Amino acid sequence: MTALRLVQRMKRDWMHTGRRPSGLCGAALLVAARMHEFRRTIKDVIGIVKVCEATLRKRLSEFEDTPTSELTIEEFMRVDLEAECDPPSFKNGQRKLRLAKVSEICGYQDEIEMELESSRPKPRGMYAAYAGNGSYLSVSLSHTHTHTHTHTHTHTHTHARAHFKYCVCCCEFMLFVHSLSS
Repeated sequence: MTALRLVQRMKRDWMHTGRRPSGLCGAALLVAARMHEFRRTIKDVIGIVKVCEATLRKRLSEFEDTPTSELTIEEFMRVDLEAECDPPSFKNGQRKLRLAKVSEICGYQDEIEMELESSRPKPRGMYAAYAGNGSYLSVSLSHTHTHTHTHTHTHTHTHARAHFKYCVCCCEFMLFVHSLSS
């Protein structure tokens, strides 16, 4: 009786359209057996309904995407859901459209990043060789060093590590100092 209710629910969720009934029956038998605590494996059901394992797993995963799969056993026996799901083929089509849009956006993102990279000012000065891929020259300092930059405020450090970074605003390299103690 439970397997029949499962098949009816699968039909309401459009899982039967364009498919042979043996896959749905196999999925319903397996779910019903497990709902009533009968130990049946996928191989047992495959031997009865004569479908391949991939088909049975696909029907189970499609059933898993429906609201019925979220019900408890008691709720499934008591409640008859009124709502219907979209057919699995429609869901797959929607997912493919979303993936196509995402890949199109990624293509635009790559073009934008390349354009931004080519429009950035080229590094100048004696430390321009260190500007490639955002790397910088590290220098350890053991004395107190004060750094003033027109775009930031003044820092004083007792133990510090300094590095050169290319400043896009000034189009030159600046010495930046970070405190090691704190």
